[in-house]
Amino acid sequence: MLYTIVLAVPLALVWMIFSGQLTIQGFAIGYIFGFAVIIIVRNNTRRDVDVEQQLNISGIPQQIAYLLYYIVRLAIDVLLSGLDVAGRVIMPSLPILPDVKRIKTQDPQNNELVSALSAHSITITPGELVIDYEYENNETYMLVHVLDKNESTQEKLEEAQTKRLRLIQQILGLDVTQEENK
Repeated sequence: MLYTIVLAVPLALVWMIFSGQLTIQGFAIGYIFGFAVIIIVRNNTRRDVDVEQQLNISGIPQQIAYLLYYIVRLAIDVLLSGLDVAGRVIMPSLPILPDVKRIKTQDPQNNELVSALSAHSITITPGELVIDYEYENNETYMLVHVLDKNESTQEKLEEAQTKRLRLIQQILGLDVTQEENK
């Protein structure tokens, strides 16, 4: 229940921004709608992980800091990749060697939210695109289309996924140190 109460606050703020009602009443209406949406979604979706145990109020400022870092890092990656793709496209020789690489999501719990956020980070960056998932021996793999197989090596993709996974877990408040010790 604490999770629902806390999570309804950002939804209320989003409601205020989108409705243009920057008042206490606007916040109250947004909070009520946000609370209701969380309850409805929660009761109608399958949850693999007990989110109630993930919420640690003292860790929220740190999670917000990780989220801001993630947004800045993703914006830089999108910009640099966009420039790289634009440069390749305007070259007469069109220096691309497309390929599909298979990388593990590396999430021990195979959390669908973590997999989706990882795929989003890859897909939003020009030059790479998650095209499908494969499941094998309780492992989840992403099939990633890359623009240049020589630049986007398996090792680079796996290393980037390791960093991305750790950051996403920190944003979500998952105890990464406990998972690493298992």
